[in-house]
Amino acid sequence: MKRILMVVAFLAVLVLASGCTNPFVKNKETQVPTVAGGHKSFVFEIARPVREELREKFLETVSRRLNFYSYEMIQVQFIESNKIALEFDVPKNVIFLEDDFVNYMGDTATFEIRIKEDPENLVLTAEEKTALDQYNLTALETAKTILAQVLENPDSFSALAKEKSEDPGSKDNGGAYTGVTKGQFVAEYDNVIFGDLAVGAIYPEIVETSFGFHIIKKDGETGEGDGRSIDTSHILIMKESAEEVLASKQWKETDLVGMYIQTAEAFQPEEGVYAVGLSLDATGTEILKNFTEVNMNKQMAIFIDGIGIATPMIDRIIENGKIIITGNFTETGATNLATRLNSGVLNMPIRVAK
Repeated sequence: MKRILMVVAFLAVLVLASGCTNPFVKNKETQVPTVAGGHKSFVFEIARPVREELREKFLETVSRRLNFYSYEMIQVQFIESNKIALEFDVPKNVIFLEDDFVNYMGDTATFEIRIKEDPENLVLTAEEKTALDQYNLTALETAKTILAQVLENPDSFSALAKEKSEDPGSKDNGGAYTGVTKGQFVAEYDNVIFGDLAVGAIYPEIVETSFGFHIIKKDGETGEGDGRSIDTSHILIMKESAEEVLASKQWKETDLVGMYIQTAEAFQPEEGVYAVGLSLDATGTEILKNFTEVNMNKQMAIFIDGIGIATPMIDRIIENGKIIITGNFTETGATNLATRLNSGVLNMPIRVAK
């Protein structure tokens, strides 16, 4: 059983060395500079609204991100639940590069710990069910419109597949699959192409499968009986299932977020192994202690940059505010991650408002 303090991470997900790029430079001749120094202001959008009780900490972290490169007279405030305004002064001897700054802020690391939702709570709300039904109805109507087009002009099938199909595995080659044997596709599709559909014909009805709504054409056939090999093309308009909607609700947000990370340090726990240790501040330490105590023997998930990297079971109370991230780190990779986390961590991404 994995302990909560040992978080197995995937290096490819975690290590983004570009996140350590300096957003302003001195005498950097390879870029076209804007005005050196001066007062700057930006508005950034947050991926989702920030709960009121977390807003002060959120602003502190953004300020920390700015302070990391010694901006002056920093002011950060919420103007909406999902928007913040930034104002700061750039030192006079520094050339400010706006694109680099925007990329730097947008590359702020995110860190969250979530807890698995109780299965009995994984149900669609009335609003979600209505939205799901409307989404699938629209998808069906789209498929019907395309079917009418290809039945009227069969020669347009390949072009429409390239333009309209939502099957990434076949759309670029006109929706074509060759050498399909019985049982290779889902039953509803198999029943059409291994049925009475003639070679060269387009099935005159929409075929619904678990993937969505298909418009099916039979391009070729070799062999006999169930041993036949079929060439087929299709146009897929995908639908959404209740399971897909509920998957996004599988992990509940908690108050245990990256804004409470006080320090991150790369270290070598044993020969040839590198790791990153996180120390939470006093508030985060208390939250972690309470969180592990009330969720004993439950499953949690660690998210860095929106990616779930580990789902350990909680089997002890963590009182010291320490979390260790291990994985296939090189020394450079662990150092880069620690540097990135030390420059400020949020619980959701931000981007400059357009």
